[in-house]
Amino acid sequence: MTCSRCKANNKFNAEFCCDCGMSFSNIEMHAMKLEEVIRLTFFIYKNNFYLFFMLSFVVSALFVISSVIPQPFNIVFVAIGCVAFVFLKSLGALVYCHDLLKISLNAELCINWIIARWRSLLIGTLLFISVLILGIVLSLFIIGLPLLLYCLIAFQFYIYAILFQNSQGAHSLLLSRELILNNWWRVFGIIMAWTLLQSVIQVLFDITIQELNQSTSQVMLAFYGILKTAFFALILPIEILLTAILYFDLRVRNQEYSLEDLKHECKRMID
Repeated sequence: MTCSRCKANNKFNAEFCCDCGMSFSNIEMHAMKLEEVIRLTFFIYKNNFYLFFMLSFVVSALFVISSVIPQPFNIVFVAIGCVAFVFLKSLGALVYCHDLLKISLNAELCINWIIARWRSLLIGTLLFISVLILGIVLSLFIIGLPLLLYCLIAFQFYIYAILFQNSQGAHSLLLSRELILNNWWRVFGIIMAWTLLQSVIQVLFDITIQELNQSTSQVMLAFYGILKTAFFALILPIEILLTAILYFDLRVRNQEYSLEDLKHECKRMID
């Protein structure tokens, strides 16, 4: 059986493509298994590697630079990095949609669509950060730790609620929370598993090049910074695509979301 999306060859009785994870039993959007989510994440990443790597390199560079420069300049770099990260998450969702609908990606339209919603994205991001800061403060008293974890997962999809459901401000956080009501543990497990794996990879990376970090040579320190930036640029798109795919999967599970709904929402970008 040949996959209509990626042209990979599969067994005749395969339930989904061995390469991109597309289901053969139903060409419509469907609730995906974890294995399918993972396969699809890496498939889209592979097909758009250079785009994601270049943009992720810029985002990573901003945060890496902010860690080595004095205040208040580092705050400026962190702020710019947050804006770039929100843009990258938005673009990741649009790339997934275009791949799912099998239409070519028009970068100018995507950028204009994101920019047109900059106020809602800014307010939503500030609210999200404020909630997390409150959770961090309360976590100092231990009782706030469960609240912090809950908010981190519950409001994870506010960006996509703004882009695709045309919500604004606090409403985008509420829509995100509604999506995870019956799937909180599933989303929590997937995101925490990736976070743990990412942390292990990062520790191994830091240990491997620890001697470079301890060097007093400016050349070696710069080389270390480039390596660290490239490392984050490689793994950041995985988190972005994984979150975007989970968002649409949750809408399918909770709202009987279909390809027609997605086409209608994407059509607004063109119009």
